[in-house]
Amino acid sequence: MLIRLEEEFGQYKNNGQPLIEYAIMNMTEEIMGEFMEVWGVKEEHGYLVFLVQLKKNSTDISVENMLERLSLQLQYKVKQFLKGTLSIVFTEWFEFPQQLPERFRQATSYFRQIVGDEQEFIMRVSELEHTPAQGPLDALYTPPSLLNMLEAGHWEAAEAKLVAVCAELDDKWPESWEHCMEAGFLICASFTNLAHRNGHSLAKLLGTDIEELQSGEAFSSINKLRKWSLSMLHKLKDGTSDEIKDIRSLYVKKIQQFTHDNLHLDVSLRVLADHVNLHPTHLSKIYKIETGEGISEYVSRLRMERACHKLKTTSKKVYEISMDIGYMDPAYFIKVFKRQFGVTPQEYRDGKHIT
Repeated sequence: MLIRLEEEFGQYKNNGQPLIEYAIMNMTEEIMGEFMEVWGVKEEHGYLVFLVQLKKNSTDISVENMLERLSLQLQYKVKQFLKGTLSIVFTEWFEFPQQLPERFRQATSYFRQIVGDEQEFIMRVSELEHTPAQGPLDALYTPPSLLNMLEAGHWEAAEAKLVAVCAELDDKWPESWEHCMEAGFLICASFTNLAHRNGHSLAKLLGTDIEELQSGEAFSSINKLRKWSLSMLHKLKDGTSDEIKDIRSLYVKKIQQFTHDNLHLDVSLRVLADHVNLHPTHLSKIYKIETGEGISEYVSRLRMERACHKLKTTSKKVYEISMDIGYMDPAYFIKVFKRQFGVTPQEYRDGKHIT
């Protein structure tokens, strides 16, 4: 018999979960112990697993619906005293230990394929297993791939891709855990590749949500895969967007520092692009996105600000100031200054009003 603790017990995941599980195991033994010997453990995916054996003095009791009745009683008591719900799957009686691995596999398969995300289920595993038809997941491999979309930063298209994959799973493979797992592994691999390309680990970007992936819970049903993958996509978008923004900000700082230190030299777009090892067009776009100002506008503004400062605080000649701020032709500097402020550099120094 497998017991799954439902969402209400999620609040105890990092604080008190073992006590809750211990209480449920005790309640199970108490309720079923009148008729059966009960042994319980917690397995690696979070299910509480029980082996039950009829007591010798209970062999004359009708057992056809006994487990259903006792399971309903257990659900009721857990809800009454622990304020949470359970889903329960149990197998037919079997020979121990020879048939244990196969029966356990059947029970976990029922949870994944049939119970899924439904709450408060009680279900007996039938002897006849349904074998889903085989075939490929078309949406998963239709170009462009999820990884290509992530690499290009096409987040809306990537989200549509995930929705389409899960829709196909719902439509064609609702009972095939293998198809759900196939989709989950490929999605996870694409997410991991994106994280690594941006210098992160997937665990760093996902935080505690990585636990669902490590436990296999993220792929345990189509609905869980849908919720997990879309949630993680948004986390990756936020995480890598911050990273991209940080990188852009670094480029801007490098450009501004270089321009500040070398204003008297050539600070053309080509020189600045070479300084940060970017194509001029790409650098121009990055700078505009980050500052709202073009690089040429920034250089011109910085030159004029420095010219005004030198005109007011030094006794340097106009042609000297022109050379200091990168204008090799003083006449051109005077023309640009007057176009900008409405007065010549000398008139500005003399205190004439700037228009």
